[in-house]
Amino acid sequence: MLIISGILNVLIGIMLLVMPIQLTVQVVTFMLAFLLIFNGAEKLSFASRLRYFRIPHAGTLTFSGILNIILAVVFLLLPFISALALNYILCAYLVLTGIALLVEAAGMRKIDL
Repeated sequence: MLIISGILNVLIGIMLLVMPIQLTVQVVTFMLAFLLIFNGAEKLSFASRLRYFRIPHAGTLTFSGILNIILAVVFLLLPFISALALNYILCAYLVLTGIALLVEAAGMRKIDL
């Protein structure tokens, strides 16, 4: 599973660098859906192994795996809306991170040794 996830990550990265924007949006959405399916299956498998060895709190890993698979199905059924949603999520992340960095920079003081 890790090999497949690694290959999909590399393919997505290469496509983002090489392919035109229109094709990239469509293909990356489907590639991300397949990556989410593999990651969800991997999490479910790992959670079942944790339960086999009676390690507590494997439920959160199971829940995360199920959410990954549900999100992948949404990406496969609604690729254009998913790409638009990803765009807005990425935009919000970048804006909030930028604001946090500006606040952090404004609060920095010189360290006296």
